[in-house]
Amino acid sequence: MQLDTFSDERMKILYTLSFMRGGIAQVWAENETNAVLSHSSTFTTLAELLAGITRTFGDPDRERTSRANCTP
Repeated sequence: MQLDTFSDERMKILYTLSFMRGGIAQVWAENETNAVLSHSSTFTTLAELLAGITRTFGDPDRERTSRANCTP
């Protein structure tokens, strides 16, 4: 993504959300898109949005998963 092409953080956030399709991710993205458009989103930067996506959809126990994937 060429971040220089966007006029502000809000446009970066909306662009990123447009790629979230299918299942619960799409529902989450639609809700967040509506919040951004109504100026009620808790995310003000792309970095905050990406952290929110990781918190919501990322592995809740990365350490345990990492150990389970190690081969002796």
